[in-house]
Amino acid sequence: MQKRNIKELEKILFENEGETIIIGTHGTVLSTIINYYDRTFLYNNFLEMVNIMPYIIKIDFKNDKYIKRIVYKLIVL
Repeated sequence: MQKRNIKELEKILFENEGETIIIGTHGTVLSTIINYYDRTFLYNNFLEMVNIMPYIIKIDFKNDKYIKRIVYKLIVL
């Protein structure tokens, strides 16, 4: 699944180079993408993520290379 997810993400990045892109997906798919770029993101991190739904992150890429990930917390009033 991770291989397929990364292939599609890289295709999207290539086709939209220099653009800001918003992608909505399921937690399992998102966790495989995060793990691909950050090998310290493991199963226990996925379990933490499940309790923070929706889990909103920003991933910065430069020349299709992963730079950083920022986690946002949604506050519902």
